[in-house]
Amino acid sequence: MTCSNHTMYRCNKLGEILKEKYISQYKFCKFTGLSMSTISRIINNPKANITEDMSLVISEALHIGLDDWHYWRFNDLYAPNGFTNKHLKLLDKEMAIYNVSLVYQPYNSNNAVNICTKRERIRREYLNANMRVDMAGLPEMTIVDFDVMSHHNNLTIEEISNFYANMLRAMINFAREMGMYQLKYYTKNFGAQEYLACHLTRHDQVNFPSSISLQNKRVAKKLGFRQATLSGNLLPNFYVMTF
Repeated sequence: MTCSNHTMYRCNKLGEILKEKYISQYKFCKFTGLSMSTISRIINNPKANITEDMSLVISEALHIGLDDWHYWRFNDLYAPNGFTNKHLKLLDKEMAIYNVSLVYQPYNSNNAVNICTKRERIRREYLNANMRVDMAGLPEMTIVDFDVMSHHNNLTIEEISNFYANMLRAMINFAREMGMYQLKYYTKNFGAQEYLACHLTRHDQVNFPSSISLQNKRVAKKLGFRQATLSGNLLPNFYVMTF
């Protein structure tokens, strides 16, 4: 969670509090009903994303206020200058989790960037994307294009959807670390859909692109995006995440 100007972010010190109170992680899980993996994630990552409901459960179990187990830190990666080399190295780190290396082409004073996957021909799937940041008000990042492509045959929609999910997770973490207020994602922007469709299995070619679009919407919701609205009306393929 970041403060209103996104130059700072909130960290938790749950691990310190539990040590001070001589409470083991196992016992705290019993107190709260939260899983061991959840408690471990929060303790091992001071910047972990914690839901409001979860924060309330933890505060009540410890009999302390929210501010008693959180503190604020300056965000050294706050990005008023857009996609600089320093920030793109952070995206490299996120993508490395999925064994993906990228090539970047920043433009528009570093406020936009084209992304291509290195060594694409030896990969079963690869990513071509375009992202932009808007720093005029609260900082926002928009995923404008997000194309999965392939030089291989007999891909399945499930494979493509899983790859999308991993790439989207990396983008979410990247946007959060850059100090963005909001990440926007258009789930049906397939500039290369005809090219990709010819590499699918014969069965999945019939269902493409409606099935992949539906799965991507499910992935977006599962990862924490919500459907965007305009004048009170839901936008069918536009999703946002606020940090």
